[in-house]
Amino acid sequence: MTGRTLASIILAGIAAFGAWRWQLALQDRDDLDPSLSVEVQGVYLRNATVVSPGPDGRPLYRMVAAEMTQPLDARRLGVRDVFLEYEGPGPGRWTLRSDRGDVTLDWQDIRLSGNVSIAWAEERDPATVLETSSLVLDAVSHLASTAERVVLHHGSGRIEGTGMSVDLMAGTVALESQVNGHFAP
Repeated sequence: MTGRTLASIILAGIAAFGAWRWQLALQDRDDLDPSLSVEVQGVYLRNATVVSPGPDGRPLYRMVAAEMTQPLDARRLGVRDVFLEYEGPGPGRWTLRSDRGDVTLDWQDIRLSGNVSIAWAEERDPATVLETSSLVLDAVSHLASTAERVVLHHGSGRIEGTGMSVDLMAGTVALESQVNGHFAP
């Protein structure tokens, strides 16, 4: 008997032994108590970051959350302690913060609530900050809106109103009603 023949016989024996052990392992799985099995109920992430690219492939939205949760049958992702950045075509940058919110799985509808602030800043200018209790962001049209009370801060100025729409792409803010403000010279 040559060395090759002996090696072939040993390898065949190892393969047969492995197949036999695998078959036993599969039979043992059938004997498991079904009450001991675990069913996944959803997804829970801590300190998670999700980036949504724009048409050019560069990051358009970046969301950071202390927690992201999704029950398996849900169509929305719950978020807590949210920070969201929007990198539009202009020179400034929009940032949003809130205590909590939820996002559709296709990332087209983002709803934020609890101490919501939306800020626009450019390198040379002071930030413009809008504060409200809730905000809906359409990530397709890049429009953010609320029907709630809004306070706009810019430098030492302050404007209050009810209802607001923000066009992130154009960089415009419109307060809708009951608007009054104060700017010190």
